[in-house]
Amino acid sequence: SVELDIKKYPLNMYTVPELSQIGQTEDDLIKSNVDYKISEFPLSANGKALAEGNNEGFIRILSEKKYGEVLGVQIVAANATDLIAEASAFMQLESTIYDVAKEAKVSIKTVSRVMNEEHKVKPNTKKIVLEAMKVLDYSPSFAARTMVTQKTGLIGLITSAITSASKIPELAGLPSIDLVKGIQSVIEASGKTLMIADTGGVIKHAEKLSQTFREHRVEGMIYVSDFSQSIIAPSSFSYIPSVLVNCLDSTKKIPAVVPDDEIGGFKMAEALIRKGHRHIGFLSLPTERLGGGDRQNGFRRAHNKFGI
Repeated sequence: SVELDIKKYPLNMYTVPELSQIGQTEDDLIKSNVDYKISEFPLSANGKALAEGNNEGFIRILSEKKYGEVLGVQIVAANATDLIAEASAFMQLESTIYDVAKEAKVSIKTVSRVMNEEHKVKPNTKKIVLEAMKVLDYSPSFAARTMVTQKTGLIGLITSAITSASKIPELAGLPSIDLVKGIQSVIEASGKTLMIADTGGVIKHAEKLSQTFREHRVEGMIYVSDFSQSIIAPSSFSYIPSVLVNCLDSTKKIPAVVPDDEIGGFKMAEALIRKGHRHIGFLSLPTERLGGGDRQNGFRRAHNKFGI
């Protein structure tokens, strides 16, 4: 015989408005001692509902507090019995913590404690739960977490470092690929995910790439330039927290992290002058580049300081 889990099937009430529910109720979660979160979304925020003139009602989502796994959905709306089918399909795409608890023969709270890495769980119990998760190929739902928290944990990075890494590097300072590596290590330590898009060496491509990142709901964007220069920042940078690296926004509206080339030129010349050198040659970048002009200015300032 096959055991029927009624929690996996919608419960519909054909009233006006209609009421539909699937999964666990708030009472179920309280009895199971599960840490949960409630998220409510009015239908007035839904474009399709507004277009159809059925914008009265709401969608209520019950989710596991830390990982955002959807545990139950309630809908009150004119077409709730149709909308619940979407929630049903979504919830049955993958195993839930209830399936893990059943497989491991432990309580829902125990599974939640293992997922939250609490120290109250005995090592052997933790091992059983982790084995059950492996058997069911269970992992916290990224899509569910995003839907509930409205945060993707994604950071978009635009660069030409991948393209330029295969070319002969110019003597222009720290290669952009090293800047990308540094950014990646910081993003990884923060627990977020870095998405990298390469411009192919064409700075105009950054506009389209930034729009793509925006469509993927990134939480922030970074643009890394090959060399210190003034650029027109992609328009999407005005709508999402963004920062420029190794370049400046021509409008000065986007925050930027740039090297202090002027002080670099100064320190270089100062070190040689203090060693007694007076006839110093300087091979610099073209002055049309910001770094080239700044380094020369620093070089000259050092000479002026020592009266040379």
